[in-house]
Amino acid sequence: MALVCVLGSCGKSVETLRAEGERELAARQYDAAELTFRKLLQKEDKAAGHFGLGRALLGQGKAAEAFPELRNAVAADGTNRQARALLRELALAGLQTDARRPAILVELLEKMAKEDIAGQRDAVEGWLVRAELAKLARRDDEAEAAYRKAM
Repeated sequence: MALVCVLGSCGKSVETLRAEGERELAARQYDAAELTFRKLLQKEDKAAGHFGLGRALLGQGKAAEAFPELRNAVAADGTNRQARALLRELALAGLQTDARRPAILVELLEKMAKEDIAGQRDAVEGWLVRAELAKLARRDDEAEAAYRKAM
């Protein structure tokens, strides 16, 4: 408990920490935002904590560290469209730059696309992801059909 208090989160509410982290992100103070969102995670606000921490890490150019935070943010709150969009972008970028096409990224994107299309939440995004996955796998007809459905 003493360590937590030393870090400065003992007297701050979840709302205060969340607002402080958002202000730091807006000011591009990514190191400070990282610390604030780590404190928020100690306060049990998992969805906002992981989402904020993921964005702070991305701001620092730490995409590999941001990925699990954004994945955890989406797991904690699947309705957070911004978290889903960042996770989708990060996973697609990983697939496009890694010739090994890591299965974890393919599976994650397929799952997200299926959810988006089925829930009509972000159906266009879901079809676009399916098109990109098909294109990367050199399934041109499937990619074209998915692009058409996105329109």
